[in-house]
Order: sequence, then C-alpha cells, then structure tokens
Amino acid sequence: MRKRLDGIDIEATCRRIAVYIKDSGMSDRELGEMLGTTVQSVNKWRHAHNLPDIENMFMMSRIFGVLLDDMIVARGQMVEKFQTGQSCRMRLSRYCHWLWELLLF
Repeated sequence: MRKRLDGIDIEATCRRIAVYIKDSGMSDRELGEMLGTTVQSVNKWRHAHNLPDIENMFMMSRIFGVLLDDMIVARGQMVEKFQTGQSCRMRLSRYCHWLWELLLF
C-alpha cells in the first residue's frame, strides 16, 4: 500500500510569496508587468485567493533568486518564521540589471 502524498498548502505558499514580494520592494504593478500579468492577479496571490500558475511561479523564483521548491509549502510541512531580507533584494537587483542589459541588446 502506498502512502498518500500531501499537496500544496495554498495559504502558506501565498504567505511565502507575499514575503518575497514585500522584501523585493516591488509593487504588485511592477511584478505584474515583469510577469506579463495583471495587478489583480498578483494581489490575489498575495492574499491567498489563488496560486499563480507554474510559469509565473518559475518566473518569480528567478526574479527573487530562490528555488521553486523554496516558494512552495507542502501540506503538513512545518512552517518556520520565514524571512528573506537583504539577500532577496541583492538577487533582485542583479536580476533586474541582467534583464535590463538583455533588453538593451
């Protein structure tokens, strides 16, 4: 008999996404523009109304400089106090610089 796997804890995952957004200093509008989605979608993710699709999750992991696995919280997983702090801002700055250079050339 196989053990049933737990799914994603939507609320905890959205709270984690909200921390990344807040620590990045980006507005919902700025993130939405980078992802090619609406302000309303980003707001829904931050307030746990729904999860972003896998493409947007992947892009956010690149923007915030974290692994996709670090953004997702499994049901039943212990959720420690989660903070990203300065390191997230540094990675975001580097990513934005790289993206800007890519757009210029």
